Amino acid sequence: MLLSRDLTDPAQGLHAVQLILDDVLAAVRDTAEPRVVREDPVTTVADNCTNLGLPADGSTTGLLLRTHTTAMVPPALRALAAEGGPWEVLLACSGPIYRNDPVDRLHTRAPHQVDLWWLGRTVRDVGDLVVRAVRGALPDVTVRLIPDVYPYVEEGAHVDVLVDGRWVEVGGCGRVARHVLDRAGVPGEVTGVALGLGLDRLLMLRKGVPDVRLLTAAVAAGQMVDLAPYQPV
Repeated sequence: MLLSRDLTDPAQGLHAVQLILDDVLAAVRDTAEPRVVREDPVTTVADNCTNLGLPADGSTTGLLLRTHTTAMVPPALRALAAEGGPWEVLLACSGPIYRNDPVDRLHTRAPHQVDLWWLGRTVRDVGDLVVRAVRGALPDVTVRLIPDVYPYVEEGAHVDVLVDGRWVEVGGCGRVARHVLDRAGVPGEVTGVALGLGLDRLLMLRKGVPDVRLLTAAVAAGQMVDLAPYQPV
């Protein structure tokens, strides 16, 4: 049994992370109705790594706790392929991820992410998806894309936002790599763009929360049910 709560799941109690996610999804809804994907955080090494072009760093079989919400995408693509589509679709995969990172004011071992994969038979604009989604969480914020490498996308970039005169990284994006679609059995004429966002980071910026640990701290729990500015406690 996992001890960490999934802050994106309303069934586990209201949390402001859900409100940020709702704002992101509402902002992209006019491109396509999001197909929300929720999965158990225990996944296969293949879906977490090799099906995305990432090194497995050891055994290529077995199970592990997902290290990014992108691990939910390969099974979602396989399910779509088995159903024969629809191929005009926006996958929205959200939930906690698990990493053995040092814990500090910006990092926790179970942060929350959302992956948005916008697929179709016409060319998609990744910049349009990024700006819509990010400004859904942070209205009117300035956004920039800096070239970066992610094995599951082409022409990748990380996403920065300008807050109080400084650039803060909030995610990554790019055109979906053909090898990911081919492995899942997606028809060759289908292409897409992908965006991954850190929901905890977006919430901290939206509310002005100085330490990510406050998102789950009892002392601040009363302030984590809305998007009002954070008041020091």
